[in-house]
Amino acid sequence: MFRSKKRKAQPGEDSALRGSDHTVNDAKKSKRNDTIADAKLRVDSEMMTVPRRGVGVLHEPSNPPAAVVDIVFVHGLTGEPAKTWLHTASGMYWPTTLLSRDVPNSRILSFGYDADVVNFWNPTSQNRIGNHAVNMLGDLTRLREKSDTGNRKVIFVTHSLGGLVTQDCLCSSRSHPEKHLQQISSCTIGIVFLGTPHHGADLAAWAKFVSTIAKTIKHVNSDIVSVLKPGSEMLARVQDGFHGLLRLRTNEGSEIAVTCFFEELSLPLVGKVVEMESAILPGYASYGIHANHMDMTKFDNKDNAGYESVLGELRRWVKGLQPAQGKPDRRDKEEAKLLETLASDYKSDKDSISVRVPGTCEWFFKDDRFLEWRDSTYSRLLWVPAGPGCGKSVLSRALIDERKVCKNSRVSTICYFFFKDGQEQRTHGTDALSAVLHQLFENTGLITYALPSYRNYGKKLRDAFSELWDILVRSARDSEVGEIVCVLDALDECEQDARKQLIEKLVSFFSQMEPHDNPSFALKFLITSRPYDDLEQNFQPLSDVSTYLHFDGDNKSQRIGQEIDLVIDAKIPSIAGDFSDEDRKRISQRLKKMDNRTYLWLFLTIDIIAGSRSKFRKVSSIDSLLSDLPSKISDAYERILTRSSDEVHARILLQLIVAARRPLSLDEANVALTLATHQGNCTSYKKLELWPLRSFKSTIQNMCGLFVSVRDGKVSLIHQTAREFLVRNTELPELRSGKWQGCLDMATARGTISQASYIEAIVPNKEINLIVSSTMQLSTGLFTIFHKIVNEPKIHGGLLTTYAIYYYHRKATVS
Repeated sequence: MFRSKKRKAQPGEDSALRGSDHTVNDAKKSKRNDTIADAKLRVDSEMMTVPRRGVGVLHEPSNPPAAVVDIVFVHGLTGEPAKTWLHTASGMYWPTTLLSRDVPNSRILSFGYDADVVNFWNPTSQNRIGNHAVNMLGDLTRLREKSDTGNRKVIFVTHSLGGLVTQDCLCSSRSHPEKHLQQISSCTIGIVFLGTPHHGADLAAWAKFVSTIAKTIKHVNSDIVSVLKPGSEMLARVQDGFHGLLRLRTNEGSEIAVTCFFEELSLPLVGKVVEMESAILPGYASYGIHANHMDMTKFDNKDNAGYESVLGELRRWVKGLQPAQGKPDRRDKEEAKLLETLASDYKSDKDSISVRVPGTCEWFFKDDRFLEWRDSTYSRLLWVPAGPGCGKSVLSRALIDERKVCKNSRVSTICYFFFKDGQEQRTHGTDALSAVLHQLFENTGLITYALPSYRNYGKKLRDAFSELWDILVRSARDSEVGEIVCVLDALDECEQDARKQLIEKLVSFFSQMEPHDNPSFALKFLITSRPYDDLEQNFQPLSDVSTYLHFDGDNKSQRIGQEIDLVIDAKIPSIAGDFSDEDRKRISQRLKKMDNRTYLWLFLTIDIIAGSRSKFRKVSSIDSLLSDLPSKISDAYERILTRSSDEVHARILLQLIVAARRPLSLDEANVALTLATHQGNCTSYKKLELWPLRSFKSTIQNMCGLFVSVRDGKVSLIHQTAREFLVRNTELPELRSGKWQGCLDMATARGTISQASYIEAIVPNKEINLIVSSTMQLSTGLFTIFHKIVNEPKIHGGLLTTYAIYYYHRKATVS
């Protein structure tokens, strides 16, 4: 007899396998109670359970070590592991009842995640595609490690959105610095896509509308729905990364097999959810299934034509596989170590930049010089200088994420780097080249060009600028690689000597490059920066070279101003929604008439307006608001910091941020600020009165407002101009105005960070893997290390041993 029973979690069982389970029988009950009798006959196990979230084991062979492959089922939008693959009328749950018999040497798994658009009983998960992909990667890896099957081959069977989650999961696996998480990508041999919207789905517009309406009564994950819109930026990113992975595996001689299936029937009143053109991938096999989008995953018997088609692909891929055993060869280990050496957080650096507002950046996308550079079939350099705050970094991100820098992303490899003054691993040419090569090797098979250098240099290769440059050029000359496009943002924030070194290589390379020397060799650079004289002088030797193009962004200020008007029109309704139509119009007109407008100025000014809405209810107060709007970025910064709830702590926090070699985590900033303001000597970690970590982000925002950005748990200044606003210009002291502009000098800032300096980040168990030094500023303005506090290594967060070590500055004389 078929009974519903919840499976008890076993001691030590991985949380990914627990989730909120429900039986296949539960899913049937929710659909049609009159078909339960038939279902009893077709389900092998009465105790069968399918976790709603995380990884579940649907079938394990009678001899588990004999399994040669893991087949992972991933559901789509509004689906779940039980109901997506269940043929309701017949009660046939084909992954366990059919596939387990037809591919007996396989372990069959499911992955569940919250992909509801509208669910009236539970708050919809606010996870995005990338979050689900990372969760799937972690859950699968843990399960395979736990069962000692980390080297077993993997095949994915995906439906709709699940195909995009799987693609992003594989890309994350391939690029992950942790070797054990790379196994999922390297072990994947095939993917079945059932109705996956590779190029967007028209239904997304309808779903977005439903989501918007539903927001009146519940939380809705409209982010996931927006991904499915044709032309979606995130969809383009996922597709570009996945195609890069496919190219890489092909070049390595271990191609991933791909078969796409598309729906042949329409949903009533809706039509086809994913048209054939969106559901197929050019160059790969594609077949139709005679069902609509929802039913194309449900097969009632082994003779079903759709099941036979899917089974045929799976059998062909599994044929000839042997149980995985043994360890990776020496070269695989060497490549992994090389990638680890080159790795950095370049993707997070890019993603910290704001996404462009629709309709902006068109001044650049449609310019003839940009199009000439993009459409060139040979190596070319395009330098784009423009003033601060006009959206250069936003433009760079759009060029990368939307593939605007190439005509055909399938034959182009896009690499990028965002320089950032004051942040470790973001200020040198070696940082940029390492990141570019890491991306290049992740998306192509060109890593062999770097292995000889890695054997000679080891981990020091990351700091060998000329060697890194030569590796890039050698890789680009490979006849199979196609076009390589490198986007370098904010070159002016590169350290001066390193910047000169990089430009010299670029000038030498493009000076010697003739357009038709090698038609198959295209190494392109697009570089943004401020229009500094030294940069223009350094690029001067290329002024008459045909491979070089100069695009002066400041000449487009009028067009940029028009686009800023679009942003004003888009933002004002949301930040002044409770004002009258007339007042909103007055605010909009006032902003549009301001001189010297930039995107950054507008962003800051809108925040000032939004934060002061309660003060401006009368006509006279609206007039006061309009007359007092900041006219330039420095005025906006002054206004934001003047609103600080705690100016003393805000000033110290800003000193810590400015002096830090890299962005501090919230935890680090919390401890550093506490130590920097602590009275007396600290002899125990437990005696530190820290801010509650859960609310510390809000504490920072109350102290510094928009001046400080907290993204992905890291604390940094909002923009390079914010750093320039704070730090005193000793050569031009007359530039200082107001309370905050020029309020910091680097000596004082370094003294503050020294007072709470970190060697390593704090780990979750609160061991203090760091040395904290307390600094005392002498009357001469020089600094002496007063004492150091170190932890007792075996006492987790216990007493600290305090001892005094006096250092004297080499120039200090204390009388």
